[in-house]
Amino acid sequence: MTNKRDTIITYTGISNDPASVIQVSTAPCAETLAADEVLVEFIASPINPQDLLVISGKYPVQPSNRHEERLIPGYDGICQVVGVGAAVSKLCVGDRAIPLRHGLGTWRSSAIVNESLLIKVPENLDPVAGCVLKMGAMVAACLLRERPALRPGDWIIQNAGGSTIATMVSQLARMSGVKTCSIIRDRPAAQDERRRLLQGGADAVVTESELEAASGAPLPILQGKRVVLGLDSVFGESGTRLVGQLTLGATYINYGSLGGMDKELRLTQQDVFWKRITFRNFRLSEWTGSMTTDELQDLLQWLSEAFVSGQLRAPAVQLVDVSGHDAEHHVQAALRNSTASSGCVGTKKSVLVFRKGITGVELRETTPASAPKDLPVRAAATMATTGPTGDVVVAAPPEATASA
Repeated sequence: MTNKRDTIITYTGISNDPASVIQVSTAPCAETLAADEVLVEFIASPINPQDLLVISGKYPVQPSNRHEERLIPGYDGICQVVGVGAAVSKLCVGDRAIPLRHGLGTWRSSAIVNESLLIKVPENLDPVAGCVLKMGAMVAACLLRERPALRPGDWIIQNAGGSTIATMVSQLARMSGVKTCSIIRDRPAAQDERRRLLQGGADAVVTESELEAASGAPLPILQGKRVVLGLDSVFGESGTRLVGQLTLGATYINYGSLGGMDKELRLTQQDVFWKRITFRNFRLSEWTGSMTTDELQDLLQWLSEAFVSGQLRAPAVQLVDVSGHDAEHHVQAALRNSTASSGCVGTKKSVLVFRKGITGVELRETTPASAPKDLPVRAAATMATTGPTGDVVVAAPPEATASA
């Protein structure tokens, strides 16, 4: 027996103010393993926009685990195996792993889970990189595969340019000779963010007001360029302006509604017919559901190796210590910051650190440096109606969410 106690974060009800329903409690660590189960200690788990939607009841996949009848949130994170059942064959004590599917409940210091719910990652993978591997880097890689004919010299334009997914897109695109133009929100620190993103892999960074001032005409940096892919995680006016920069035969992909679930995308006759833009919606659960475990493992392994080799760099994060007596206060503050920042767009992602001193683990705040070179890289339709002016109006998908 051990006197060690688990730290467990739960929520007491559905709310658009996650900090108001979060509860941090402790409980004796579970120790009895079934033959196919493993005991893991979570090293760190991020607060993703997806997590905020889960707590607000707006995400279709609910957490699978409870503590005292309260749901345990957290769909991403990195853990270390500290115990294995007699029939476990794919994981060993000391291995690092991340959740294979949604709903595991990673906002806790330890858990007993079936080994089939985890996927092994390299032991020398930085824990912060592990936190963004699935919901950041993998999402970015899958988004790029939605446009499989990307060639060197092509351009991607994307909004929420300071988000984890966008920064991963910029780095992965550069590895294939593809350029990115990232759109950021207007804010006092916009120039600092512009410099940071340019150093981190983006080829051009413009603000929403600069894009609006273009009035649908190509931005100077994009004059005469092949802008073949638009990645929109905001929707509404921001997405509409993004579409205006796309060139003939381009693809627009919506993967979130950070600007609000009630917004619309207004399309002109030129967008739909003259430019022949293809409009798609992306959902990670559909993508991963179509992949075998081996395929998923191969993709995550490739991305992990890119992090380890330095080709990919983890974004800057804010570490949140939840190992002490002030854990609930720290989590609430981090959630308020994430919610006020509209799902962490343009701000540092908060990463919950559950237990210090885990063997072989060094957690530190990351500072992105200059970016990275080959990308292995499909689709659902968005429903549209005709608006009163003859423009096409696309409503936000009911469960749209940015994946990181």
